[in-house]
Amino acid sequence: MAGSAYAATNFFVKEAQSLKADRLDEIKRVLFRLKRNKPAVIGFIIVGIIIFSAIFAEFIIPYPEHVGAYIDFENMNNHQVPNTA
Repeated sequence: MAGSAYAATNFFVKEAQSLKADRLDEIKRVLFRLKRNKPAVIGFIIVGIIIFSAIFAEFIIPYPEHVGAYIDFENMNNHQVPNTA
């Protein structure tokens, strides 16, 4: 019984390694085709720059502290009628 469990485990390990190798080959093939397509490479670079700048925007250009809040939501009174005069 222990031998059959070992054989089944060994089979699944080999199968997983085979699938992993197939995925790596496919990824290499996709990257090779991507490198040959110049507009796709330029598009990936542009998208990468946009994502990078969105993630690190606070550090790239910090919001100036002297500006303050544009609208003061804490002191806003929603029950007042707008002044028409």
